[in-house]
Formats: sequence, C-alpha cells, structure tokens
Amino acid sequence: MPPIGTTAVVIELPPAEVLLRAAAGVRAGLVRTGLPAHVTVMYPFVPVADLGDATERAFHRLAGSIPAADLLLRRLVTAPGFVAVGAAELDPAIAAFRDVWPDLRPYGGRFGESPTAHVTVALGCDGMEARRVGERVRELLPLRARAEAAHMVALTDRGWQRRTSARFA
Repeated sequence: MPPIGTTAVVIELPPAEVLLRAAAGVRAGLVRTGLPAHVTVMYPFVPVADLGDATERAFHRLAGSIPAADLLLRRLVTAPGFVAVGAAELDPAIAAFRDVWPDLRPYGGRFGESPTAHVTVALGCDGMEARRVGERVRELLPLRARAEAAHMVALTDRGWQRRTSARFA
C-alpha cells in the first residue's frame, strides 16, 4: 500500500464495473477497494504535500484540452498475478499528461516508461484464479465506455478520495 498523501490521476469508466464484479466473483481480494473501475493516467502523481494552485490549474487546463473518447474495451491482458483489459485509445491522453510532468515515472518505472492504458481487473491472483477471471471477463467483452473526465485522487487514512475533477473537451 502506498503512503498516505500519494496521489494519482485516473479516468473512471463506470461501465467497466462489471469487469471488477466478475473478478470479485472469483475472489473478492483480487479487486482493489476504494476506487471504481478506471484507467490510471499517472501514478504516483504529485504528492499532496507538494500540490499547489499551479499544479491544479495545469491539471484542469490539460484535461480541458483532451477530447472525450468513446472506448471499445476488447483486449484481455494477463501477466503473472495480473488481469486487465486494454484501453489503448487513451494512450494519447496519458502521453499528454506525461509531457506536462516528464519527471514523474509511471508506477515508479516498474512497467517501463510508457505502459499501455488499461483497466486493472484483478491483482494478486495465482494462475488458476487468473484463468478463471479471464474466462469471466472474456464473456463480457467487448465493452463500450466513454472517457469524459480526469480525476485527481489522494490516499488518505480513509482510503482513496477524490481531490478534484476536470471534464475533457
């Protein structure tokens, strides 16, 4: 678990909640609690202690310049301990955020410099669980969703909380 005060930028995708429910049906602990189905744009983002008006203005300005996008989630992605659905249509939006904050490395660099946009469906699964989640999720694909806004969230002692949101153009 990251430390309190960690922030992230996410794009919530409510229609993808069905994917998380499918994974939770295999084992509840596979689904992260505290955030709805989403694509992570930047994690970690600027720590709460370092956020200021300039950062929040830049966040709003940038999000307002990104067009809303209709997505067709269709590509199942699996790796050891991980099941996701690709959302590559959001890669340009994520790249725009990385251009504004180039010193922030996605996921601390654990997955390379430019991991592909995705909705994480399950984490911490063993091979059998990943197969079962994959089977359940595959039955729900393709899934349509619309990316309409970016949300800055912060980890607090009560879990992830939304700090601010900005609608896409």
